[in-house]
Parts: sequence; C-alpha cells; structure tokens
Amino acid sequence: MAHAVLWCLGSRLGYIIFCSAANHPLSIFLVQKVWYWAVWEAVNEVFSQMLSPQTLNVKPSGLYVVSVKKNSIELKWNQIKNVSGYTLYRNTSDNANQAIAIAGFPANTANYIDSGLSPGTSYYYWVRAYNIYGLSEYSDTAFASTPSSGKPAKLKMKDAFFNISKGEIPEFSYMLNEDSPVAIKGRIVDLATGNIAYEAPETYMSSGEYRLIWEQADRAESGVYLIEFLIKKSNQLKFKTVARERFIIAN
Repeated sequence: MAHAVLWCLGSRLGYIIFCSAANHPLSIFLVQKVWYWAVWEAVNEVFSQMLSPQTLNVKPSGLYVVSVKKNSIELKWNQIKNVSGYTLYRNTSDNANQAIAIAGFPANTANYIDSGLSPGTSYYYWVRAYNIYGLSEYSDTAFASTPSSGKPAKLKMKDAFFNISKGEIPEFSYMLNEDSPVAIKGRIVDLATGNIAYEAPETYMSSGEYRLIWEQADRAESGVYLIEFLIKKSNQLKFKTVARERFIIAN
C-alpha cells in the first residue's frame, strides 16, 4: 500500500515537472526516473510478500509417542482445521531448528510409524501444519528412545535394587497404562550430591513401555544414584513421581 501511494506521488510529481517545462530535457529525464522508480518499488513489494515466509496462527498439538520398538517409533497428533497438510521433523537432539523433515501428510492424517531407526538411540520429533498462508510453528516435542539391540543393563521398576558396571550404558523402563496421553519424563539423581545427573525431555504417551537410556553413564562417578519417573495428566499443573528406585554404578 505504501509503495502504491509513492507511485501515485511520483506520477503526480512527474506530471507537475512535465507541465512546467514540457520540452526541457531535464523534465523528461525526471519524469522517466520517477516513474521507473515507482514501478520498481511496487513490483518489489509484491514479490517480497510472495517470497517472504508466512506463518499460521495455530500449531499442531498433542504430538505423542504411541509405541516404541527396536527399529521404529509410532507417533500421533491432533488434527487442526483449515490446513492443507502436515510435515513431521526428526532430530537426535532436542533442537527443532536443526531437525530434518522426514515425511509429509495430507490434512486427514494424524499418525505415522517412523521405521528404519537405529537401536539404542534417542529421537526427538516435531510436527508443523501448512496451508496457502505458510507454515505453523513447531509443535511441542515428542521424545522416545529405541531399545538396544544387545543386552544392556536394564531396570524394571519392580526390581528392589540394581547394580551396573562402570562403563556400561543403563537402560531403564516404565510401563504406562493410561486412558489418554500423559506427559512423562525420567531423570537420574546423584544421591551423593543431590544433583540431577541426567533428565530426559518430557514426551507424551498413553500406554506402553517408556524407556530412558543414560548414554553419558560411562562418564559418571561410581556411587549410588536414583532413577525417577514422573508423569503429569492433563488436569494437573505439576509432574508427580510415580516410580523411583536406587541403583549403583560399581567400579
């Protein structure tokens, strides 16, 4: 709009100059330059609006992990109205800006099984919607770790106590059985200092086995640690600890 006004002003300015000195070479030069400038500015504005990224005012919600297997992770999300489709992104670190788009879906699709994954690896997911106006923001993060192909140290929360050897990578799991998706996360606390040694990002699941792989355990000091699993339901404001157990990293 601003450039259209400038175009009109430029045209009128050229007209005034032209009328005041109709045959003067300078007036003809100014008329041409002002008119060319006005047209260029108007065209440039149109192309800038066409090429500049647009965003939707709403983003997909409810992205959560349905099930986890050694080589695949199944995900679901909530559909939103007035979109053309969705794009799913994946990363092995909690950074959406560096995530890679792995699949696109029509507007009536809200689930996907990501296959061909590496065992014993943590994956982070985001989904974005799109339509003629552009892309939405990234959804909240969904996180899951595929189980290892070998036989890593593993703790079921029914175990009373658990020892792992120095340099071994522990894998912990917790069985969920909820009617609707809940937020869940796991963390490991160093009981000697009270500090959190590792905390996995929260993700959403309804039922199945949630796994936490502590890949940095080989750099941890020997001692007694605590594994905790926490969940937060949709009607709760804070996470609540649902299971905790001690374990030892031995020399």
